[in-house]
Amino acid sequence: MAEGATEDDAGHVELATVAETKEGTDTARAVHPLGVRNALVAFVADGTVNKLVTTGEQIFQNVRRYQNSRTLPPTGLVEIGRFLIAGTSRQIDIYGRVQQQTSSRLAFTKFDAIVRTSTSNTYDGHRLRQEIVSSDTAQTRIRLFYKNVAQGLEIVLCVDSTGSQFGSYDISVAGRTPVDADMNRAGEYTAFNGAGYTEITTNMGGTTHISTNTPGSSDGNDGDMWFKYA
Repeated sequence: MAEGATEDDAGHVELATVAETKEGTDTARAVHPLGVRNALVAFVADGTVNKLVTTGEQIFQNVRRYQNSRTLPPTGLVEIGRFLIAGTSRQIDIYGRVQQQTSSRLAFTKFDAIVRTSTSNTYDGHRLRQEIVSSDTAQTRIRLFYKNVAQGLEIVLCVDSTGSQFGSYDISVAGRTPVDADMNRAGEYTAFNGAGYTEITTNMGGTTHISTNTPGSSDGNDGDMWFKYA
């Protein structure tokens, strides 16, 4: 048996370390299963996996879902959760539904928002679309705010709360790293203080109104809905 193994000849071979496996340039060492596993974990942690599986296009590799409800939530501008994008040229997709209710009103909002960072890890743009469905003309509007902080870009998801009896949400978050998809819910269902934050304005879609009749009214149009695309 030869001293050194090659692709054509059997021989003695040195096992590669995790760092050498992750580097991916060595042709003289052999890779073992644990080394492959640990290298893949490292790829996911630092975002390198995006460069390995795509050229040009960017992917979401982590999706998390968050749900909660609250009786007697505050009204006004209410915080749902916060996100921190700690990396350049990355983005998160936040989508789902928020519901608000009183004894005589039910409103919920379906939304989809994408926010991204620039090459300097600051706010670089967004897309936001929401559909507001209500039993009357009250709006439960999703609002997004951002602030550039030392760690990266902080994003705050809020709702204009009109339902003082019950509130709930079902939200999914897609990010390119596990950290991007984390939602900090320490301020959940508390009044949001927007000092120092910039609101992300809606820039997708138009506005449509259909019927302002309240379900259960005596006008012969029971079950009519009012909704708004924004």
